[in-house]
Amino acid sequence: MLIPKDVSNKDKIPYFSTSENLHQRETVFEDKELYIEDTMVKISAEETRYLRQVNFKDKPQQVQSEVAIVYRNPKNNTIEDHQLVKHKLAPKKKQRVMIFDRDLLTFNYQMAFAAGISLVADRYEKSEEKLSILVCGTGAAVFTMFLR
Repeated sequence: MLIPKDVSNKDKIPYFSTSENLHQRETVFEDKELYIEDTMVKISAEETRYLRQVNFKDKPQQVQSEVAIVYRNPKNNTIEDHQLVKHKLAPKKKQRVMIFDRDLLTFNYQMAFAAGISLVADRYEKSEEKLSILVCGTGAAVFTMFLR
């Protein structure tokens, strides 16, 4: 990002990314090696997506892992306390809580992995044979949790 290092409110400056949507972000956690940010992405006038992203400090332009955060109604869904999450940029909504959306993949390479698995899924679904998958470099276990 092209801003001076000593700017105190740099995390609140809206910016454009390669997806050409206006973003805002807020740091949730930071240490010597990485930082975690809550990000708000304006998809359209009606749709805003909330994400949590992990970035390594030595590659700040590269998102290491990303998971969507969505609103759910606790009356219609069984939500355990450990599933609840707070997003620094998302407005509170009546009768809604926020949780990680483990059913949505946000990276294209993860979608390609899922598509590849779907090509062989029929073979294993109709047989006694078990499908074993090794997932290396899980990136906050986003893909692993999607497969569950």
